[in-house]
Amino acid sequence: MLHGKTALVIGGSDVSVGIGAIAALARAQASLAVQCDPAKVAAIRAKLSEKGLSPAIAFYGAQLTSAASINAMMDQVLSNHGCIDILINGAAAQYAGPLETMPPDRWDQDIAVNLSASFHTSRRVLPGMREQNWGRIVNVASSQGLVGSGYKAAYVAAKHGLVGLTKALALELSTAGITVNAICPGWVENSSFLLQQARERAAAEGISDEAARASLLAKQPTGRFITASDVGALIVFLCGDGADQIRGSSLSIDGGWCAQ
Repeated sequence: MLHGKTALVIGGSDVSVGIGAIAALARAQASLAVQCDPAKVAAIRAKLSEKGLSPAIAFYGAQLTSAASINAMMDQVLSNHGCIDILINGAAAQYAGPLETMPPDRWDQDIAVNLSASFHTSRRVLPGMREQNWGRIVNVASSQGLVGSGYKAAYVAAKHGLVGLTKALALELSTAGITVNAICPGWVENSSFLLQQARERAAAEGISDEAARASLLAKQPTGRFITASDVGALIVFLCGDGADQIRGSSLSIDGGWCAQ
């Protein structure tokens, strides 16, 4: 389906959302470049192996809080691969706690990773996409980019911003063969955020991790977590020719969370 296309996945370190994107793109026969924490490369390969996949992947490191680091990485990526046909902006960071006690540097970090990094990567891939008049940018936002949630001010603000960036850029590119869309996952099974917040809720309320997970899952009417495969399938669909008229959309994949 995507044979001959090169995809760059930002945020491959997450072994749920990131792996879902990488695995789905590999199955669709895209060539892969992945930004991740170098310490997570072995874990990524192991997860892919569990799925019966062993794709050739070029891994790149970058500090997503630093524009200079992102640009240095993009210099390498574009030098090695030429035009990037597909860009998946999937990085995420989240501080959970009251706004008045949030360290200012954590606000800056969450905005940088969840929003600004997508600006820096998108601006670098667009010239090549424009030249060939084909490209796909998929921004991984969140259900919390569509609705509010307390104690996650920076994350919610940044993901709402990412939805806005998606709309604005899609309109700029409306007459080109380049689409820009966002996906908005709810709770993803075994994601780092789910595991972290379940542990924190269990400790705060004196309940088991299982009970804490169940209380978080109550947000989703289906009563089921989103899977990495669900996320990957939606990404691949948006990268296909059948999605050419889907432009500037923010597609919920949240078990009905935002329909309530």
